[in-house]
Amino acid sequence: MVYADGDVGEIEDNIMWRIAELIGVDQQQRIGLKLRVAERAQSMRDALASLPKAEAQNSAEAEKAE
Repeated sequence: MVYADGDVGEIEDNIMWRIAELIGVDQQQRIGLKLRVAERAQSMRDALASLPKAEAQNSAEAEKAE
């Protein structure tokens, strides 16, 4: 959810840190997961950018529906 808009704001990052602390995710795991999710989000943006405009719009709409 944090990367839904393609950017992680200060408040979003802080909320995820607090939730991670509450559920027992240590700092190293949290940072590792954050980096993996950021890479995946960037890959999705890159893939959508390489599609023709109409196809990218249809893919984005389908992703939101899921």
